[in-house]
Amino acid sequence: MVSRWKDIDRTGLPADHLLNVVGSVATPAAGETAHGNVGGPVPLSGARQMHVAETAFKRGLEQHNRGDVAAAVRRYRNALVVDPRHPGASRYLAKIELREGDRSGAFRRVLPLVAAGSTDRVVEDLFKNLSPHPRPVSGEPIGGLFRRDHFVGVTDRERAKRLFAQSIRNIDLELFSYCNRRCLYCPNAFIDRISANNYLPGPVYRMIVRDLAEIGYRSKVTLNFYNEPMADPVTLEACRELRAALPVASIRMNTNGDYLNRDSLAEIRDAGLNHLMISLHVSAVVDWDDDKVRFRAEQIYERLGRRPEHIDFRPGRMYQAFIPFEGMKVEVVQGNYNQFGYNIGGLMRHIPAPTERLSPCDEPFKSMTVTYNGNLTPCCRIRGDADDHKPYVTGNLADYDTIYEAWANEALAGWRRHLLGFNPKAAPCHECTAVRVADTPAERKVRDAAAGLMPAEERRSA
Repeated sequence: MVSRWKDIDRTGLPADHLLNVVGSVATPAAGETAHGNVGGPVPLSGARQMHVAETAFKRGLEQHNRGDVAAAVRRYRNALVVDPRHPGASRYLAKIELREGDRSGAFRRVLPLVAAGSTDRVVEDLFKNLSPHPRPVSGEPIGGLFRRDHFVGVTDRERAKRLFAQSIRNIDLELFSYCNRRCLYCPNAFIDRISANNYLPGPVYRMIVRDLAEIGYRSKVTLNFYNEPMADPVTLEACRELRAALPVASIRMNTNGDYLNRDSLAEIRDAGLNHLMISLHVSAVVDWDDDKVRFRAEQIYERLGRRPEHIDFRPGRMYQAFIPFEGMKVEVVQGNYNQFGYNIGGLMRHIPAPTERLSPCDEPFKSMTVTYNGNLTPCCRIRGDADDHKPYVTGNLADYDTIYEAWANEALAGWRRHLLGFNPKAAPCHECTAVRVADTPAERKVRDAAAGLMPAEERRSA
């Protein structure tokens, strides 16, 4: 099949790919009321019961998407009168209650779903975050995450392979450098990713695929870093190859949507992608604007010929939606990153950040970040192509025989030692707001035990 990724629909987009027009989105009229509510307990059963509950739920979704949360709550509750365990009504009511500060109410909503064996990831995440009981520490050794070999440079291939296989949960894999945008909240605003496109060296890419297949890798591979993955068909080819080599891995991708259309959406799904996240980067030259964000979302829906199942829109802060698409999760998301985003290790100086980070960070224990030139960085918020961050590159895959030995090297072990505990962090982590760990006695106990796995001389230098 000939790739159609180059046949880009630019309708409504100016030549530089930056949206600079404001559209309008229809909103419900003030005072709009719901009709056909289910009133009180109804002696229904079987298919009729399911139909009535599902109808009430779907009407609630429609009102929720239009921003009428109060009406949506009524519909969701009506659905639960008929079917007390309706999963959709329970889930969305739990999210609303959580946002309004009612954590115990939200927990009671999801508890019956978990007890019934729900496999919905949203329900699982809500349950984990809301549970009043501490999650048990299990696994061997400490908590199933920290191992002695994390804290020392490992050069033995089999030992490094075992550590990698036990630890890695996500790989950020940047196949090439090009990005067609320069967003205010991204270092690409001042690092040139437009004038040239540099590709990940072939031998490095083949080594990654070989070594992941060797351990039967089952976790996440994200096919982008600070590039636009749909700007080049090499992403499609890599997705097919990775799916063939890693049949049960979760292959994911983040795109700005400029190169996305109905054909490319189906094509990347058929190539083996599990999860596509579309970011609504409105413009490189203006700050957050509610109307522009909604208009940009409507452009995406029109180009894909699909409407979202649910929209979660928080004016001034965040937009999130889920588009039904068989065989692949499609998520549309945009945050007000200039106000609530990350300062990328101090590179984005206009984004607010605390003066000192004390929280541990587990990213170097469970993720691997590979940039387009084969460099490794401790996490996705360190840019090896920025002058300020070049000292933080921990190696290049071309200098190693396997990805296992590269990830288990002494440079990354040093980062793990430093980021394990509740202590002041050095640059570039000292202002980072990402992935905070709750400071609890139980958490400190786990980390103190993990520190005991370090050799004495390494523990002193951590």
